[in-house]
Amino acid sequence: MEPLEDNKWKNIFWMLGYSTVIGLLLAVFSFIPGLIRFVFSLGALLLGIRFFGKYDSIGLRIGMIVLSVIFIVFFIMIGVIIMYANGMLDEVPA
Repeated sequence: MEPLEDNKWKNIFWMLGYSTVIGLLLAVFSFIPGLIRFVFSLGALLLGIRFFGKYDSIGLRIGMIVLSVIFIVFFIMIGVIIMYANGMLDEVPA
């Protein structure tokens, strides 16, 4: 395997990692009340800035944003399912 291909897969791996953590932080932001929730939002923002500073490729940047949105939706769905199963949600919205 050429070093260039290895570098490509490494960059994709890091993009997935950053996207997963950013998605998780923003999903937690949506569940926690109070001012402490903004710490999670700030953490996601700082990770996004760090990723954009480290990787210059437009494809990786767009991929990170799209995957982050997908992970946000996924983690919120998982959180709502867990909350509903534990009886934390009294009514299901119509």
